[in-house]
Amino acid sequence: MYIMKAFIKGRSLFGTPIDKLPAVYSTHLDYFFDSRKLTDGQRPNDRGCYRCGKIGHRVKECPKDWPPRQNVPATAGFRPQRV
Repeated sequence: MYIMKAFIKGRSLFGTPIDKLPAVYSTHLDYFFDSRKLTDGQRPNDRGCYRCGKIGHRVKECPKDWPPRQNVPATAGFRPQRV
């Protein structure tokens, strides 16, 4: 939904001619590709890779060269509490 809304807003933005570039923008490129104009808030963060944050793959297939995880038993560091 987020991407579809960005496309809809982009089409509206690109299809509307401007007479004068607003003073806060130094170039037309900055104006037309301003993420605040194209989207509503932050992109959804509940999809994709939880390691690098990019959409299109999961942690297991992450292309980033991360240090290998050490296999630590699930009980390591766990101390039972006395009752």
